[in-house]
Amino acid sequence: MVEEAFISNLVTTNWDPLIEKAYKTCRAGRAEELEVVASNDDLDRGGNGGAPRLFKIHGCAQRAVADPKHYLPFMVATVDELAKWATSSKPLAEASRALLREGPSLFVGLSGQDFNLKTVFAEVEAGRDEPYPVSPSRVVFCATDLSPDQHAILKLIYGDAAYSANAKSIVKAATLPLYAKPLLGAIYFLGIKAKILALLAKGSSEIATPFMDMAIAVCESAEERLCSIFDPIAPADERWRAWTDGISRFVGRVMALYHKQELASDQDAYEPLSSFNVGKIESLSAAQTGNLHWLLLALSCVLEGERRGYWKVEVPLRGVASEGQLVLRDGGSAVSVFLLDRVIYRSRLERNILNLSPSPNAVVVVYPVDCLPSVSARFPTRALPGASYDPDEITEISLQEMLEGTTTTDVLLDAFRKELLTARKPW
Repeated sequence: MVEEAFISNLVTTNWDPLIEKAYKTCRAGRAEELEVVASNDDLDRGGNGGAPRLFKIHGCAQRAVADPKHYLPFMVATVDELAKWATSSKPLAEASRALLREGPSLFVGLSGQDFNLKTVFAEVEAGRDEPYPVSPSRVVFCATDLSPDQHAILKLIYGDAAYSANAKSIVKAATLPLYAKPLLGAIYFLGIKAKILALLAKGSSEIATPFMDMAIAVCESAEERLCSIFDPIAPADERWRAWTDGISRFVGRVMALYHKQELASDQDAYEPLSSFNVGKIESLSAAQTGNLHWLLLALSCVLEGERRGYWKVEVPLRGVASEGQLVLRDGGSAVSVFLLDRVIYRSRLERNILNLSPSPNAVVVVYPVDCLPSVSARFPTRALPGASYDPDEITEISLQEMLEGTTTTDVLLDAFRKELLTARKPW
């Protein structure tokens, strides 16, 4: 969720480095942007803002070991240290208070028993004339029932008068009866769906209404299809683990092959659909968001083709890169589909993937954004030295060229199907 910019600020009272380790794994060697704040001095951004931040307001064990002189004083564990925290870590307390004032906050696993935090909550409401009700709720607890400490936090956040007059509705709005795994898994999926719809909307001036309607309908139906796949899985923990693992692996695989023509050696690495959050996407141009509406339209064509019975779609989540982002199967034969951002990336696809590990299937390369060179129906015009693939063995499709003069989804999908038929060996 940090990689997709669904979350920009995380606050934890835990000392362990598990969040940082997970983030590093997602980055797969890319420069890390997550800023860890575990001391008063770490709040200084040196004039650079915008990166996601992890506030470890009770200290960081890893940093305390590496640099005890600087970080050990900020480790909080004893009652005495909790009592002194608001003074010794005053800048951290102020930063936490500012986050609570800036927008809604989701609390996962916070019992509210750390009495030092109540000094932060107590001053959030001070100086504000914001009337009740507040939408969305200022704080939401991941819990089935709120504890007395959590009730006390709500009273501090909203103020005595507002809480006393509206306790029932405030508590209802602040209680989300889900455990962390299903909650975070659902937020991730719904965030991806919202981002897809926002990216598609960027193409409203370039994609004709029938095709836009098809893409949106496919997006909506995908939610139902995914639920039908994952809902039968028991127990619940395994279901939500499979849900988030499957969806994130699919997104990461599609985008890594689309942009880089390679997959990271660590299968837990993640390539985001877009590094912009939904709000930012709405303020950018289609070009600034990478013209991803064309990629999403191409994926919609594949999924709509399956709905019409043209083929079965397989997602090689843990398969080798040479299987492509998707495998389309009709009977026993199959086609590996590669979606690439640019025609010039075809040579990189051959060099990085196909020459090293030939695909077990016929290969189709789809360019959602780019058009094929007019001088040749195939690009490049010859195979690379030592290549196991002849250029004519790979079928190339330009989605935008296919759309020229096309007015209905039936015609588009029929053309798409015919192009795929030429890739069958001997499908």
